[in-house]
Amino acid sequence: MADRSALRDLLDRHSENRPCICGSTTRLPLPVEDRHNLGIEVCLCLSCGHIYVGRGLSESFTPIFYEKHYRDLYYGSEDREDEAVKQRKLKKAAEIVHPFATSRQADDSGRRVAEWGCSSGWNLVPFRDAGWTAVGFDYDVNYVAFGIENFGLDLRLVEGGEHTSPENRGAYDLIILNHVLEHAIDPIQMLQRLSAMLSDSGQLYIGLPLIENMDSSWYGHFHIAHNHYFSAASFERLARHLGFRVLDSRPEVGDFLLTRAGQETKNPALAGPMEVFSSIYAFYGLWYSHRMRPAIARRLGQG
Repeated sequence: MADRSALRDLLDRHSENRPCICGSTTRLPLPVEDRHNLGIEVCLCLSCGHIYVGRGLSESFTPIFYEKHYRDLYYGSEDREDEAVKQRKLKKAAEIVHPFATSRQADDSGRRVAEWGCSSGWNLVPFRDAGWTAVGFDYDVNYVAFGIENFGLDLRLVEGGEHTSPENRGAYDLIILNHVLEHAIDPIQMLQRLSAMLSDSGQLYIGLPLIENMDSSWYGHFHIAHNHYFSAASFERLARHLGFRVLDSRPEVGDFLLTRAGQETKNPALAGPMEVFSSIYAFYGLWYSHRMRPAIARRLGQG
């Protein structure tokens, strides 16, 4: 507990208040506690209905958090070198990510794929094996080194959070963003940069932990590394605003396949009163189902 308390103090010193992605600071604090008891503040924007962290890690400290604290906090008991762990992740990549991400691709020949937030490159292995040119980007030097050594992948260490450069523009037929967008401080900026890295007919695969898919692990859904909590509707609204078109989706597991369709629209994800009401209704419906109803049932059982 002493180590956790020290980490909480450290993270609090490097935290800052944030507006919503729509720019508004008018928000409703939500009654949630985070997985690691690190004191995050989850809010619902009263201008657009988006759920996000109103006070979180600063942009300058975020790369340090992922380099020095993230893996130990989230995967401390998991050994990346354990063969069972490795095979489980490779199996998921081959059976879930690769088939959906390539479902709208004509063929594999001459294709280029990049993954932002690739860890050790598990998701890239089936693409490489199918003949794609595969490139991965990540903050974590140990996981990048593990992927290079064990899978022979082209993995690149990201420094300072900048992940696009002139030589990357228009370079990729597919970009994978699997359970990464919710970590971004500014998801709009991340999607804009990745969009610039796509070829003219390129596609963007995104996997998200959608708020409506939250199970009975109520506390487990909210934690320090996630800055945004999308629903299927709020994410698709944001994607359309940024000039994307949804080619395919599996909301039940949080998978989306996008392509660029046109110009950005005005106001990032600004919505009307009905969207805000819908978000409040949906959140408190989940809150009652996962928090209050079990508590009431236990109380009645004791009565």
